[in-house]
Amino acid sequence: MNTLDQVLLRQKNGFLATLEGGKPRIRPFEIQLFLDSPFKYYLCTSNTKEVYKQLQEYPFIEFSLTTPDNTILRIRGRIKFSADEHIKQKIIDNNELVRSIYQTGSNPSFEIFYIREGEGTVAYLDNRSPEYFIIDNK
Repeated sequence: MNTLDQVLLRQKNGFLATLEGGKPRIRPFEIQLFLDSPFKYYLCTSNTKEVYKQLQEYPFIEFSLTTPDNTILRIRGRIKFSADEHIKQKIIDNNELVRSIYQTGSNPSFEIFYIREGEGTVAYLDNRSPEYFIIDNK
């Protein structure tokens, strides 16, 4: 298991940055972690939201979080939307909040995306050196 996975097992809630009118827009988001796919982290939204429109126009994100022990995770890169009903249902089955919003993976407004290619960093607020990762889900 890589360090990004280890951090995300402890803390999945963070902030997602997109572009809106050429300016950064940050919002709280939760990343979905599946250990059977290293570095393939999914996020979800509704196709009725502004964030969906922003990602369609400019498919690049940065996701960041800080754990209670001051570990800082950053993941950024190009995203790709997926229509995989199996993954959508897996997210619904494993996330009570998402299930309460969309009920089923076949909900027509439920969209999922993952980081297709990018990079990740885990940094520490102590003497440890940061760790860097390449994400390649092409």
